[in-house]
Amino acid sequence: MSPIHTLAAAYFSYRRRSETCAYPPTRVWVEATSHCNLQCSFCGNRLLGKDERGFMDFDLFRKLADEASGHVRQFNLFHRGESLLHPQIGGMIRYASEKGLRTRIHTNGTRLNRDLSDELVTSGLDVLSFSFDGYDRQMYEANRPGASFDGVLANILDLLAAKKKLSARKPFVALELMEIADYPRDELMRKRTAFLRRFEGLPLDKFVIRRPHNWGGLVDVTSGPKAVKRTACPLPWHAMVVFWDGKVLPCPQDFFGTLQLGDANSQRLMDIWNGEELRSLRREMARPESLTRKPCVDCDRIPRRTFAGIPTDYLGRFLSEAVFGNSWLSRKLPH
Repeated sequence: MSPIHTLAAAYFSYRRRSETCAYPPTRVWVEATSHCNLQCSFCGNRLLGKDERGFMDFDLFRKLADEASGHVRQFNLFHRGESLLHPQIGGMIRYASEKGLRTRIHTNGTRLNRDLSDELVTSGLDVLSFSFDGYDRQMYEANRPGASFDGVLANILDLLAAKKKLSARKPFVALELMEIADYPRDELMRKRTAFLRRFEGLPLDKFVIRRPHNWGGLVDVTSGPKAVKRTACPLPWHAMVVFWDGKVLPCPQDFFGTLQLGDANSQRLMDIWNGEELRSLRREMARPESLTRKPCVDCDRIPRRTFAGIPTDYLGRFLSEAVFGNSWLSRKLPH
């Protein structure tokens, strides 16, 4: 099945609220590690217990990449933790890339150094996105306790310089930022403009301002758009998540693995995809007004505006994937 046919099948399956999907998941999150070296107040990682932290075994990763090859469009090598803490992350990226998978890493950038930057640029990684929540030291270090504004910014600039020096097309580099600060709006805009000037002449491809979300009711979020009518979440019809220990989930917002669908150590992803647990979730999600499952019932991403039956925050991604083949590569940094 071609990529466009797969996306079309996913769209119509979601619109029909089909219980069984005759196509593979289009996106899979593979959690290289659940360990993180920061404790940000808007992230649930700080609430994980000791027994919930670990590193994915390379043999399990290899199994997942083999099963996803030729089927999955986006292979995200991150979830609850800081992926660059995994000692084999470079080898994981290379293996997945050699299998023809489009890979992405999302990182806080604290662990980058010159050697690791060079490895990421030459590994075949398709997308590298950074969480960097502040335009100056005060704003950033309040949001990212334990991280250095100057140190992490230097790490990101060094990686971009390495990409430029090598004339590398990949990875596509994005900077994602949440504007959590008490600055007046006009001052915040001035700080944003001054901050973005630091990247002039460097291959930063995309800048994204994100709003915090509540991680399925795990984190208290008081800002953001007002809730609207509940709609069926698209994720059970196009995505899967695999924790470091092999536990398979339907959604990245299920931080503690409440909705376990299966175990990737002993089951094939494609068998889990249409297994009874996920079929049951799709049946319930088809009636979102009577939804009772946690964390879905507490998730602030269920009540959303829609267009053509798709939540509007997913619509742009769906269309750009259908037209361009990649929701990241088709969007550029605004000037």
